[in-house]
Amino acid sequence: MRISLVIYIFFSQLLFGSDQQKIDSLKMNTLEFDNESKFENYLTISELYRSINVDSTIKYGNLAIEQAQKNRNKEREAFAIRSLGVSYFYISDLDSAMFLFKESLNIYQLINHELGISNSLNGIGKVYEQKMDLDSAEHFLNKALNLRLKLLDSIQIASSYVNIGNLYYYREQLTIALEYYLKGLAITKKLNIYDDIGDAYINIGIVHTKMDNFDKALGYLNDAEFIFKNINNDRTLSTVLLNKANIYNYHLKDYNEAIKLYEASLEIKKRINERFGIALIQNNIGTVYGNMEDYESALIHLRKAKQMHTELDNQAGLIMVNHNLGNVFFEQGKYKKAISYFNLSLEAALETGFNDYVTSNYKALIQSYAALGDYKNFVKYYHLDNHITDSLLSNLNQAQLKEVETKILANELSKENDILKTQVLKLNHKSRTRVLIIYGLTSLFLLFIIIQFLYSLVKKKNNRNLVNKN
Repeated sequence: MRISLVIYIFFSQLLFGSDQQKIDSLKMNTLEFDNESKFENYLTISELYRSINVDSTIKYGNLAIEQAQKNRNKEREAFAIRSLGVSYFYISDLDSAMFLFKESLNIYQLINHELGISNSLNGIGKVYEQKMDLDSAEHFLNKALNLRLKLLDSIQIASSYVNIGNLYYYREQLTIALEYYLKGLAITKKLNIYDDIGDAYINIGIVHTKMDNFDKALGYLNDAEFIFKNINNDRTLSTVLLNKANIYNYHLKDYNEAIKLYEASLEIKKRINERFGIALIQNNIGTVYGNMEDYESALIHLRKAKQMHTELDNQAGLIMVNHNLGNVFFEQGKYKKAISYFNLSLEAALETGFNDYVTSNYKALIQSYAALGDYKNFVKYYHLDNHITDSLLSNLNQAQLKEVETKILANELSKENDILKTQVLKLNHKSRTRVLIIYGLTSLFLLFIIIQFLYSLVKKKNNRNLVNKN
């Protein structure tokens, strides 16, 4: 069973560590402040509450907006609206977040505030990313980056690099994703911004996980865990624990360690009411039980996850959980039911461009139709799943990853990055050419024989598994 690893959302520098004493002090003093100070207090209280109480975050965010409107200060009104959008984003209310980011964008455009425009565009792009509308996300995130480059805002440029890197990760273009993550890391290390350094470690760790470099991945994630524990950032700490748990669950097969880490992450996410994170962990715990062959417990957790992702209208989550439900039914020998879930996952993955799950569902459908003896559909999905290309691209990505990481860390965003991009394009072109030559030399008769042989092997394997289970 499998799942895509969560990408930590490097959003903006508006989330502060929780400090109840500071909140209480600000509340007590608010009545004594003038109108400008009241605005600052309301905004600060709202942002501090993000890791403590969602209702209070929304309440004080709205008070900050109302105070800015009373003061007739358009810049502060836009800032408070965008801040409230960030709060809704963190609780996975994407429609409210989108509405507020667009509202703040309209105001910033009226007053020609370029930094505010870039931050609002970035927020809109992040919402599209969560909805897995990657083309729209790329459009808005690149607009934000271009403005930030114009303004020479190093902190926000680093944020944009990571956000764009996330898009390439989802598209399975890991080399380019890592390049953007390392660009962000190089900037934040120069500025000694520990939150952002930790964020970069998370994303780099995830890429190495994807490439099966588990020791290196855990090294980056352990460094991130150390940072976030020391700066008391529980929200991001929960993300670190989640990604470590995924490695122990899906790759190292240490299920006890995985459950311990999932539960630690889940406790934090429940406390801060991060519904997307709760749904994700429910899914992952379901896969632990699936790996342990406790299928009834697996279904309980996966169905909870599906219900939450449906309520959140989270397409990435639904793609993932439907695939995992299909896996459970396949392992139980309920192949027709498994196929229905694999098709649900595949349809959404194709629509959103989530290539990782396109490939996974093709492979799952090949096995399912072989188990049913459905030769026609077996051949159909065999043709769709290009094993030769997958193998070539996997080897190519490994070489590229090592080259990119070494060059960027050594030269810190020097002109060699442009040379590297040219080399990557050449390598990709050569790989595609080799694949086409291979196909051109393979006759239709040989392909038919290979397909029949593979079909026979898969069907026999599934029949043996069914006999063993019975």
